[in-house]
Amino acid sequence: MKTKILITVSAAFMLLTLSSWGDVGHSMISFRINVSFNEEMEQFNDWIFYLSEHASDADWRKKDDPEEGPKHYIDIDNYALFVNEGYIPQSLETCIDTYGEKFVDDNGYLPWATLAMYDSVVVCMQRGDWANAKRYAADLGHYVADGHMPMHITRNYDGQFTGNTGIHARYEIHMIGRYQDQISYSGTPATAVVNVADYIFGYIYDNYTYMDSILIADDYAKEMGSGTGTDLYYVALWERTENLTNVLFSKASNAIAELLYTAWIEAGRPSENDIETGAAAVDKLQEADTFLNIAPNPVRSDLLTGSSSLDGHELSASVYDHTGRLTLHVQSPAAQPGEPFFALNTSSVLNGSYILVLENGSSRISAPFIILR
Repeated sequence: MKTKILITVSAAFMLLTLSSWGDVGHSMISFRINVSFNEEMEQFNDWIFYLSEHASDADWRKKDDPEEGPKHYIDIDNYALFVNEGYIPQSLETCIDTYGEKFVDDNGYLPWATLAMYDSVVVCMQRGDWANAKRYAADLGHYVADGHMPMHITRNYDGQFTGNTGIHARYEIHMIGRYQDQISYSGTPATAVVNVADYIFGYIYDNYTYMDSILIADDYAKEMGSGTGTDLYYVALWERTENLTNVLFSKASNAIAELLYTAWIEAGRPSENDIETGAAAVDKLQEADTFLNIAPNPVRSDLLTGSSSLDGHELSASVYDHTGRLTLHVQSPAAQPGEPFFALNTSSVLNGSYILVLENGSSRISAPFIILR
């Protein structure tokens, strides 16, 4: 198994660095799942900050847990059945019976780890354990994103068999870090997944097809940049992979949203407000009465206006862009303390999708909006 080896401190650092999409990519993918939220998913708007902040927790566990690493990949083209027929058995037990435990262990557990995390989210929602539901949802999002990174679903994960050694980090970390501001996408409302196993294995099969495009782009970029360490290399690599990168990010965010929605349905459509009891229930019910309205939305002028249920005393407003980066912060945006109406001058904010967060010291509410001038 790839991670069951003694590693030096520097090697351990490299193991953490070579994580699917890197911290930046994972955070972006989880933060943008709300573009695929449907009308029933409003209660999950407040989850996206947690899911984004904890999107890479699973990667960091690898340094302490040798069993974690194989959950992040599957070298699916080592399976003869996939090479010849385009699929593998969905049952882990069948795979082990057919190919042997060592073979399956060596080639990774990504689809089965994703299924296990999905089931954990369902169970936690069913029993009202919302803290762990969110924690498992963050890991679910990570594994889903891994399944949308083509170099995590091939034996040629670092281009080592095709003369592209090092492409893994060059593409998913260094290039994404340089061009993260140019990754932008919308979504379609999440729909319930009919068969979760089919869905997860299906997107892995689909995303495998992008692997060759990344390798071809690397060859082109090396030629244009006279190697891999130049700015021209990354300009050329982005030129050839911009479209597919946006597609993969969009598909990943949408898949997380759809699996979260499906888990909620399977759990019986529970509400966080319905599960709490005693004083916690009172607090939750009070929070349920909060609202945040932005009108009009999309915002078509420099002035963003709206109303909320939060007390204007010590009220602050923060605007975050699609990467989770703070782009605007205003103290006391309300006309007067206690007023439900507020106004923000967004002339310094570019067109795009954002999240508005209002806080008054004890409560926080958020809502997505679009600037389209």
